[in-house]
Amino acid sequence: MRKVIALTVTLAIVATTLATLSAGTLRAAPVQAQGKDTQVRGKKTQAKPDFFADLALNQEQKDALKANREATRRKMAQLRELMLAKRQELNAEFQKETLDKRKLNAVASDIKKISGQLLDLRIQGVVFLKETLTAEQFARFQEKMKQLQAQIAKSRNKMMQPKKTGQQPEETDDLDIGKAGIP
Repeated sequence: MRKVIALTVTLAIVATTLATLSAGTLRAAPVQAQGKDTQVRGKKTQAKPDFFADLALNQEQKDALKANREATRRKMAQLRELMLAKRQELNAEFQKETLDKRKLNAVASDIKKISGQLLDLRIQGVVFLKETLTAEQFARFQEKMKQLQAQIAKSRNKMMQPKKTGQQPEETDDLDIGKAGIP
């Protein structure tokens, strides 16, 4: 049972990351020639090399991946725009003096449907990739995905760390809500 859960989680992570890459939703600079610097949100960063460069793709595979990436990118952009509009609609309903539960449920249902469509696109992307690449190429791709996920996790962890100010926070042995002035 644990193996099934672990496999499901791994597939979900790979599918999400693949969809993100194939749909171009990573918040990074456009790919430029290797070694050139570029600007991302006002910060100078090293340009990222082509993700599929060392998979030794033939021209047919490159063309198929490019066509799939462009089609998926368009579909995902449309769904994300629709999702944003529905979330704004939901927030607008929450701001009203009286809540219309039927309207809230209808908008929530639309959001769930769009979320499912996004997941379907991610799964289709993984299936397409598995059908397009050879077993060896797919294995190398998965290894690169693991490396990318580790880099993303490291970056997120780094962003979540408090900035060092030179002073250490005061340590306490226990948490007593009563001491904090909360009854």
